Amino acid sequence: MPFLLRLPLLLGLSLLVTSGEEIPQATVPVRTKPVGVKMTVRDSMSGSESEETVYFRPDARRREFRSLTAGKYGPHLVFIERCDTGKMIDLNLDQREYQSYPYPKPTKEQLARRWPPPRPVPPGPPTSRIEETTVDTGERTEFFGHQARHVVITRKETPLPGSLRYAQESVTDGWYIDLDTKISCAPWWRMNRRESEEGFAYFTVGNAVERVEFVQKGKAEIGFAVDSKTVEKSLFILQDGSTKVMTSKSRTKVVDFKEGPLDAGIFEAPAGFKKVERINWNQPTEDQSTLSAGWQQFVLTVEDLFH
Repeated sequence: MPFLLRLPLLLGLSLLVTSGEEIPQATVPVRTKPVGVKMTVRDSMSGSESEETVYFRPDARRREFRSLTAGKYGPHLVFIERCDTGKMIDLNLDQREYQSYPYPKPTKEQLARRWPPPRPVPPGPPTSRIEETTVDTGERTEFFGHQARHVVITRKETPLPGSLRYAQESVTDGWYIDLDTKISCAPWWRMNRRESEEGFAYFTVGNAVERVEFVQKGKAEIGFAVDSKTVEKSLFILQDGSTKVMTSKSRTKVVDFKEGPLDAGIFEAPAGFKKVERINWNQPTEDQSTLSAGWQQFVLTVEDLFH
């Protein structure tokens, strides 16, 4: 039986996957491998918003990013991965500086330390169950020349007897397309996403061991999300014994998408930029104007009401 290799971020713990069998390669849908793509992705969560522009072709990727936290914009940063030349380039566009280093190729020893050999699952009943239910609504729409499908994914964690975990649930309502966004030198652990993810695993909480059962209901969605909204709810027990439910909302949306050949210069450090040992990741910063902040909050509120 294949076993789960990924765990939602809400767990925030180190997962040790357990299996006595080799994980088979999955049969996945045929996905488009574009000559080149430029897209801008907008993320919003709890009043903060950021945008990332991504350029990618089969052997290279460029990510442009600027964060917005507590009313302050961070610097314009760029991260370039080059499979064809075996190097990476990081840039601070505001400081006109860059750093370059070899594309990381972990050794077998490094991989063994990061992903040790699978261990047997401790005997006994599970202490926690994670169920992921995937529902294709059947709705379809056009997205920049691609057909997008409407899929709702509910992921529910239920503590069982002996668990130290709290109940958690997330619902992701999204539109997905079949688009291959991987580059040729992407590490294998970023590429192993399968349609069936069921089995057992365990992780530690202090000295306690949690035995987690994973259940997949419906065909797991492995497409590329072009617009998704997620609502997460977590139940906490306070010191006085009362319970509290924390709710967070987030949205990821592709707001611009173009396909076609890309200028080779996109994947190089611009002429005139100074090469440094390490770029400054945090400077300069810029205050967000009150008008801009108010408008963004208004847009997020309207989108939340009508989508």
